[in-house]
Amino acid sequence: QVAVSSSIFSIGLIGLLLLVVFIVSHPWIKWQQIFNVSSTPIADEAALAALVGYFIFVVRLPLSIPGRLYSAYQEGYIYQLWSGLSSLLAFFGLLVGTKLQIGLPGLVALFFGGSIMADLLAFWHLFYRHRPNIKPRLKSFRRSIAKSLLNTGLQFWIVQISAIVYLQTDLIVVTQLFGANAVSTYGVALKLFTIISFVQGAFLSPLWSAYTEALTRKDYNWIVDTFWKSIKLSLAWSIGGGVVLMIVSPWLITKWLGSAASPSWDLILAMFCLVVLTAVGQCMAYFMNGLGEISSQMRYSVMAASSNIFLSILLGKMIGLAGVTWATVISILIFSIILVGKDTIKYLHLFMAQRDT
Repeated sequence: QVAVSSSIFSIGLIGLLLLVVFIVSHPWIKWQQIFNVSSTPIADEAALAALVGYFIFVVRLPLSIPGRLYSAYQEGYIYQLWSGLSSLLAFFGLLVGTKLQIGLPGLVALFFGGSIMADLLAFWHLFYRHRPNIKPRLKSFRRSIAKSLLNTGLQFWIVQISAIVYLQTDLIVVTQLFGANAVSTYGVALKLFTIISFVQGAFLSPLWSAYTEALTRKDYNWIVDTFWKSIKLSLAWSIGGGVVLMIVSPWLITKWLGSAASPSWDLILAMFCLVVLTAVGQCMAYFMNGLGEISSQMRYSVMAASSNIFLSILLGKMIGLAGVTWATVISILIFSIILVGKDTIKYLHLFMAQRDT
């Protein structure tokens, strides 16, 4: 309860400070250049939508903690139910907003507002029904605990932000190099293929806390065997699901956006390679997280995010829209597979030696 209270109130305060900074800087940001649009009214609408989206992001910071707690208790499947509800609410919100033609800021509010509703329900279920003994209380806040948690959390935050930069900067690069129209094709294709990673993550997330528990019990057999099983199953899922999407995604995107938005086969192939490598990278990330090895991942993730921006611009100019995805594939291969894999193999060898003795 002390840890939960300390984290929720400290993250809530950080979110409030981030919101103030964004509101103050918002008028000075050149949104027209960022979104690469020539119309001032469209740029103004997009700027307002960005403000709405950022506000929702800040609100969801403390509301994201129940998801981590479910995972810590190896009950991540419960939170996935709330996430499923979030997706449904977002989908219906998007349908209603489109039907009423409420504009981009309203669409953002309805789409992400569904996520907030699901987060609030998860918050209520966890703290008031499922585990009321860890319900956050202001009197349980401890500055020293908050400082310790934020120190570790900052490293995780850098890793997560770098992972977001992987995908979100791709959309910005596509906007700048190929115009706003290309974002539809690229964004929908990316969304379709990342469904594979989302489903895989739902099953892999409980391994984070399970690895930690097994390490505490010195159950090296279980750690080694489970890691290799996760690799095999993730490869089977990502390759199988990726092949299906390679076949159906061009038809789906064309039906959804029109024939003008039909993706090229080199873009589809790049997306396939992206989800397969991401599947392997996720297995290694959960393994290293479970061991508490965050500092090396933090360094690699920052390097990967930086290199991805440079490569996306370079390859985008050289080979077109697919080059942006291939840049992400190369960055993941080098930093999330090869470098993190080197550390992963080192620990696996160590555990196998411990197991033999």
